Amino acid sequence: MKDAWLIGCEESGTTVAAFRRHGIKAFSCDIEPTRGDAAWHIKGDLLALLRDDPLWLGGIMHPECTYVANSGSKHLYVGGRKENGPCSERWERMVTAAGFIGDVIALTAGFPCAYENPIMLGVAQMLSGWSADQTIHPWQFGHREMKATCFKLHRLPPLVPTQIVGPPPHAGSPERKAWEKCFRAAPGPNRRRDRSKTLEGYADAYARQWGLRCA
Repeated sequence: MKDAWLIGCEESGTTVAAFRRHGIKAFSCDIEPTRGDAAWHIKGDLLALLRDDPLWLGGIMHPECTYVANSGSKHLYVGGRKENGPCSERWERMVTAAGFIGDVIALTAGFPCAYENPIMLGVAQMLSGWSADQTIHPWQFGHREMKATCFKLHRLPPLVPTQIVGPPPHAGSPERKAWEKCFRAAPGPNRRRDRSKTLEGYADAYARQWGLRCA
């Protein structure tokens, strides 16, 4: 779809809504139904969509990070301890997730695209071909929160902070706990979904600095 942006693996609808507010045509694609406007969401396999429709105005991809994030490295080993040996199931899931990211990168080579993930395992970077060109933080975009977000950028410039409200308070201070809402999210069936939701400040920056640039 040469006249629209594709937001891959995002079911929240946050980024699409920001693009639409700025008059930029955009659709999300995810295997889950959207929490946003269903009229702008393609429910299905992102890789299949990209194979069928390989040319878009631009893209922002949010591939699943659970099995490739460096923060989960201990889970690659039985009982979370390296001396216990590798956990074969977790390694298989990591390899599969890294392969998916590599396929997304390959299938989006024809248009400007950003690939988002947290700090990634070194082996997952090697398998996927992903590497970080930029790391941003919520407090650079108007949110008093802490969570590093990394991007591999293809034909897109690094994002410029829009509203700096940090840096975060010192570790151990009472104020710091309020900034750690992502890490301190309560357990539950929607914890992973809610922790990965795109922040409004990020979405607006994507639309203004990437979407309008390529419109």
